[in-house]
Amino acid sequence: MSRSLAEPTPCSRWLVALLLAGCTGVANAEFLLSSPDMALIQQVQAIQANPAAQLGEDWMKRAQQNAATGEAKALLHQLQAEHPLMREMQQHQADKVAEPAYSTLVFVSYSLGEQGLSEILSAVSGQPEMAVVLRGIPEGTTLGEGLLAIQKLAMTQKPVPNIILDPVLFRQYGVTHVPTLVSRVRPGTDEQGPLPVIARVQGIAEPQWLQREIAKGKEGDLGVRGPLQAIAEPDLIEVMQARAAAIDWEQKKDNAKKRFWSLQTFHELPRASQDRTRRMDPSVVVTQDIQTSDGQFVAHAGDRVNPLDSRPFTQAVVVFDPLDAQQVKQVLRSVPHLKQEPGVQRITYLVTRVDKADGWTSYQSITDALDAPVYLLTPDVKARFELESVPSIITAQDNQFVIRELGPRLRGVGEP
Repeated sequence: MSRSLAEPTPCSRWLVALLLAGCTGVANAEFLLSSPDMALIQQVQAIQANPAAQLGEDWMKRAQQNAATGEAKALLHQLQAEHPLMREMQQHQADKVAEPAYSTLVFVSYSLGEQGLSEILSAVSGQPEMAVVLRGIPEGTTLGEGLLAIQKLAMTQKPVPNIILDPVLFRQYGVTHVPTLVSRVRPGTDEQGPLPVIARVQGIAEPQWLQREIAKGKEGDLGVRGPLQAIAEPDLIEVMQARAAAIDWEQKKDNAKKRFWSLQTFHELPRASQDRTRRMDPSVVVTQDIQTSDGQFVAHAGDRVNPLDSRPFTQAVVVFDPLDAQQVKQVLRSVPHLKQEPGVQRITYLVTRVDKADGWTSYQSITDALDAPVYLLTPDVKARFELESVPSIITAQDNQFVIRELGPRLRGVGEP
């Protein structure tokens, strides 16, 4: 049986596709895999061979962070859909042209009260180079509730002032009480880190006051010039760190391991009803010229190419159902003979399923019985070798693949 190759593809990828593209546990360097190909296959093999070892704490934390980010985006979209104030604020932000970092920051807190915040927002309204900065959300409120509260205040001003929720700025400029005004050097294109301070003052909520003082030549820390309030909101970074520390990562890992097998898709095959041997010719008929990136011809249209002519297949691939005790016995009885067959240098085991209820216990029992790693049968391998039943053993002989199906009699390959 030969096939035609209709689409031009790069040489190395083409050879892999002819035989074992995507065949985890079967593809190997003998089929001209490139270094990136091998690295990818080895990584996939490692994960399939021992997924539990790959589910490290860092991976779980990243997954948790990604989930939190997704939840935050979903919350924002919901708020924008349900609240007119949020929709208007979104439109206001979309209409603004991207600008450099704000030159004047007004650090505030809910401890200033609604009237105090309203006056500050009024002073910043219409000043594109200024921004009001909050450290976090009041305790006892959700992120959505806190955002809605400040947005409601902001939307009373026309135009809407710039508001930032950024605990990092509080840290960078050592802000511990409010109100605090900070005037910064306008950033250059390569500016990194906190912008240098021109002048700062505590106890004054009117940014124009600080600008007038700078115009008089005053710079640096201008001290405390009015009443101060403690910052009511906890640092948002500390809140997130505390929440992360409260997460039981070991439990998360255990749950991920338990879910792993329940999420797998198995490609099961029926039990072979009798012994049968089939041969498969992997040759292809090239319908278009195939060239490498530098113009070298790999094959011309009309050529008949058999990859086994240039690279031998030096393994035996054993496909079976490990939950069928008789098949396991047949495989175990076949192994000694397979190891003695000419040209077979290693054996690869592909299973059609694993007991989902027992999960890793089932998987471990299979690997222990074989004293070797096992991999799941993929749909590509199933189709590539036209597998119809199990157990099946794939080897190569005389430049053809040989697929041997073992019937229900309790004997292995090579046994009478």
